[in-house]
Amino acid sequence: DWSRYAVGMKSDADHGYDAFSAKSTSSHYTMVMGSTTRLPVAFGAKGQTAEARNTAEAEVIALDYATFRAALPLAATLEALLRRDAKLPGYGDNDASLIAAKKGHSRRLGYVRKYQRMSLSALRRVWVGKEPHERFGLPCPNFLGRVSSGDNEADLGTKPLEAERHH
Repeated sequence: DWSRYAVGMKSDADHGYDAFSAKSTSSHYTMVMGSTTRLPVAFGAKGQTAEARNTAEAEVIALDYATFRAALPLAATLEALLRRDAKLPGYGDNDASLIAAKKGHSRRLGYVRKYQRMSLSALRRVWVGKEPHERFGLPCPNFLGRVSSGDNEADLGTKPLEAERHH
C-alpha cells in the first residue's frame, strides 16, 4: 500500500569550509520512507555559488537545493506513477534556517534573494502551504523538522574525503 510511504529529504551545509574561496557546500540525501524502511534514492553535494555570511545562510541555501533539485522532482515522479499525492517530510540540522524557511522571510537573511538567488517565500510555500490570508488552497501535507547532525545522512556530503597515497 503506497499511501503509507513518503519522500523523505535531509539537507546539510558546511559554512565556508573551502579554504581558497570561503564558499560553503550544500548536500542532500533523499529517500522513499515507510514506517520502518528507508530506500535511498538520491544523494548529492554541490558547492554554493557565493560566500555565506553565517551558518544559517549556508543551511537555508542547502535546504533550497535539496527541496527544488531533489525532493520535489522525486515527489512529482512518484505522484505521476502512483496517481496519488506524496507526503514530503524534510529535515535539517540548523534551527535558524528551519525557522526562516517556515516563516518565508527573515530580516537577517533578507539579502539572500539577490545575493544567493533563492527565495525564502518559495520554501515556505513548499513546507507550510498557503498563506493565512488566502481563502482557497489545500492544507499542506509536508513537514519540515529538525534532525541531529549525527542522524543526518546529508552531513556526509559536506565532509572532504581523506587523501590516500597509493604506491
